[in-house]
Amino acid sequence: MADSRCTWEPPENFENTNLMRDWAARRLNMGDEAFQEMVAKTHRKWVNAKSKADRNKEKRRQKRAKREKRKLSRMKKPVSPPQAESDDDTPLILKRRLPVAPATKSREESADVSSLFVSGNPEPTGANRVARRLPLDQSSEDEDLSDRQSVTSVDSLMEDIRKNEGKQQTKEGKLKRRSLQSKNVGNRKTTQGETEKVQRKVPEATAPVLGSKENDKSKPSARAPPTAAANLVARKAVLDPPARAKRSSAAAGITPPAPKPPIKMVNQPKTARKEWKNSAKHYSTLHYRGTADKRSRIEATPDPTRLEFVNGDPVGILPHQPSVSRPWLAADNIYGRRESGLRQQVDVGDEPPARTNAELQPYERGKIPMTCFDWRSGTCKFTAPVCRFMHREKDPDGKAYRISPWDGKIPGKYKNPPETCLYWLRNEHGCNSSADDCMFAHENTGLLPSIFGKPPEKIDRDEKPREMTLPKHRTPPVTCWYWMNGSSGCTKSAEGCKYAHENTGYLAGRGGQEWKLIDKSTLPVFQKPQRRPSSTAGALTCFFWNHGTCKNTEESCPYLHRYTGKVADPPRLWRFPDGSHTQVLRGAPSLNPHAQEPPVYLPERLRLEASPQLDEDMMDAPSFIEPPKEEQPKMTPEAASIKAIVERIETVLHLNFNEMFSYNDQEDGTLDKRAFLLFHPGIHAKELDMITRWLLVNEVEAFNFWSEGSWEEFRKETCNGKTGIIIAPEEYELYPEIPGLAEVLRTKVRLWSIGNQEESENDSSMSISSPKVHYDRAEIFPHGGIIHMTDDVFVKKPQLALKIIELFLAKIEACRQVTGPADPDKYVNDGCLLWRLAVRPEFMKTVYDTVEEQSAYYSATHPDQQARIKIYEILSTTGYIEQDDLDNADINDPYFVHPVRPDDYFPIISERRDIMEEMYYASPSSDQPVPFANTKMVEYFGGMLNSLRKEYRHYFVVHTEPNSVVARDWKKRIAVVDEVLSPEQCVREFEGPAKGNRFEFYEWAFPAKRRADNAMV
Repeated sequence: MADSRCTWEPPENFENTNLMRDWAARRLNMGDEAFQEMVAKTHRKWVNAKSKADRNKEKRRQKRAKREKRKLSRMKKPVSPPQAESDDDTPLILKRRLPVAPATKSREESADVSSLFVSGNPEPTGANRVARRLPLDQSSEDEDLSDRQSVTSVDSLMEDIRKNEGKQQTKEGKLKRRSLQSKNVGNRKTTQGETEKVQRKVPEATAPVLGSKENDKSKPSARAPPTAAANLVARKAVLDPPARAKRSSAAAGITPPAPKPPIKMVNQPKTARKEWKNSAKHYSTLHYRGTADKRSRIEATPDPTRLEFVNGDPVGILPHQPSVSRPWLAADNIYGRRESGLRQQVDVGDEPPARTNAELQPYERGKIPMTCFDWRSGTCKFTAPVCRFMHREKDPDGKAYRISPWDGKIPGKYKNPPETCLYWLRNEHGCNSSADDCMFAHENTGLLPSIFGKPPEKIDRDEKPREMTLPKHRTPPVTCWYWMNGSSGCTKSAEGCKYAHENTGYLAGRGGQEWKLIDKSTLPVFQKPQRRPSSTAGALTCFFWNHGTCKNTEESCPYLHRYTGKVADPPRLWRFPDGSHTQVLRGAPSLNPHAQEPPVYLPERLRLEASPQLDEDMMDAPSFIEPPKEEQPKMTPEAASIKAIVERIETVLHLNFNEMFSYNDQEDGTLDKRAFLLFHPGIHAKELDMITRWLLVNEVEAFNFWSEGSWEEFRKETCNGKTGIIIAPEEYELYPEIPGLAEVLRTKVRLWSIGNQEESENDSSMSISSPKVHYDRAEIFPHGGIIHMTDDVFVKKPQLALKIIELFLAKIEACRQVTGPADPDKYVNDGCLLWRLAVRPEFMKTVYDTVEEQSAYYSATHPDQQARIKIYEILSTTGYIEQDDLDNADINDPYFVHPVRPDDYFPIISERRDIMEEMYYASPSSDQPVPFANTKMVEYFGGMLNSLRKEYRHYFVVHTEPNSVVARDWKKRIAVVDEVLSPEQCVREFEGPAKGNRFEFYEWAFPAKRRADNAMV
């Protein structure tokens, strides 16, 4: 694999790309071993790169530390002046200023200095000046005087040096302590109290009061002893050293100014706000009063009509009258004021009266006839002449305009050119909206709108709407079969049905049959008189009025709402509650006007209606159900009504509680009263409502897909030991997409399908004509299953593949030796075979070609080669798989030469090449499978199990790597996959006990067959 770099990327960077899909495909194609090796190699590269980066980082850190250390050492090292003496008085430049020595001196030092200045020695000239010392050396005036006196005497110079060395040691300790104190003090200014404290420490002889005689005597001397002010300045220099050395004013003979008082860092307390005191004055100053007046000018008048009261309209409040300047403001959006920055200054003269049906302005002609959404909210950025929508709410006829889309998009029918409504053109029932309400044109404009931002699709302008091609719009129209023959007519309305709800002379066929001619004078079944054909409806008393429950008025009802002596018969399939119907008639209101409680009847909304899901035999049931001869206990009206509803639902939907909630014909007991419904609340609304009511009456806990978390709860409880049933419509086929369905199929759960079931003698996989159907209930996922062995098992582990085939054939022979339900349409027609073994397409040819190819590498005695040869011999001898050589096939067996046969005809399923040409093979001329061929075959047989769900229940996959990424993906995507087994696990399951086995053939549940001599087989 080439060296490459990788980086962490956020998920949004992979949108609209195929990178993740290509990587997943590459990962599946590599296999686990190659993938793990690549992961390990990439991990090693990452570790090496990380260690290298850490080493480089440590080197950079050491370099920085070394550089900082060198910098600090340079900053601490003082620059020493040259050792040679010089007469030049130019100050030396210091690179770093060191702390200044203390300005205070001992009493003895002060006395010596005073005596020197009193003696009146002349000031040294420039010839005998010495060079300046560093700040640390210029610590006192005493040392300067000693240096000047030592110029003429070498002995006194040496003595002075020894004296200064002793003092220097003492002063260094003081300097260190004071420097620490100065660091702690920081930038804090010296307070007045500290100044006074320093002044008190100065001796009286060295600190005379300013302006006194003693001070005047010391003025002429340029080297007078420092005063208290000078000491204060020196003290301040220690705390805040300046950038450069400066000569003090005291040394220059000038009296320094008085120090500034220090800044007081004191938190001033906040003054409490003055409490408000109620007074007659609304404003304290004219400024606030003027501000309030300005705000009131721009504030709208409060509108009490905007208030909403819980218990009705407020009393005593007159309706709000809109202002003259903006009469449309009363219906303006009350929240529009929040976005005042988007509003335009409306010119009252240009704005039409929006609430009236005034004539259109000249600039309004040709605009989109919809009220502007932003204008209605008071936030439109355009004026009425500029905006593409109308700035009014009614047209000149007084009809209210529709509101424009909030995003400002133009509806399809107002575009140039307009776009045709997709449902109006392509849906067989047309568009649910009228031409005025629909956002697209109800005419063929040549453009069809598209989705996902694509441009409109160009279509043929001569294309007719699909609704116009329905049978009821043909010439001549075709009559609806259910409307003509149903006892209650068609369940759909005349607009919703694709056939005509009138006798046109052409009756539609049923179950895919062609239409046929009928007599136009024939009336529908539900309009035929039931009991008294000689009596007209207008001469009979209304049956429901007689019971006090007629929903029609006296004018609209075809029967009389008065007693005539003859009561009309009830509709067909209407029946009385349990008990004698003569007792009900005896207590009818027409016979007993003072009766308080009418008999119980079946509500009209649960009346049986003819539909494609009803049975013809049921529709021909008699009008009345004969009551039993024995006297039955009296029931309350409520109980009689509930029982009648339950019986009617069971009759219509073919429900049976005892049969549906029993397991193995009650040998294992009754299932828990738990049911899950897979009915759509919109498509199967009636069935869902009726089944739910039936379950609740029987005290069954009902679940459905349309309650959030319902399936997860049902699956969790089922996997924890509970049982139940699942009911689904016949047309539902999304079982492989139900998460965790395989886990539920392992438990004691029965699945039922309700709807149009194909007749048992009709096999859709064999018949070419349309199947015959009838409305019934059938069980799905009953027992057995399909075991699919991938091609890797035969390639990598042929010996285990042979073992699995031998064990499977042994089970077939065991099932053929017992008496059980047999299927005469299958190859094994003398035994109950509940399982099928599925392999790759053209399995026999593949095994033969593999033996030929491997003969060049392996000898005939090699175990793998012998296993392949034996597999071919066994399957050729038994014929339990479709043979590749059809020339030698049994011509008496029609299924060998019949083009269509059941998918599970042979016990071992291997599809033909012509069926799997595009799905499995790389090219028509190649025998090599396409990439991910195993995945395609797993998906194919999963779909086969779904189509054969009335025959099989489980689906197992045998693969050499059951824990690989590919195997986990199979189980995750295909919900009917029970488990991915290794060949060793599959062998152990076959060799396990017959009863309770995961591959249970139930050969132990049937007695053995007897021979002609009455001996057991």
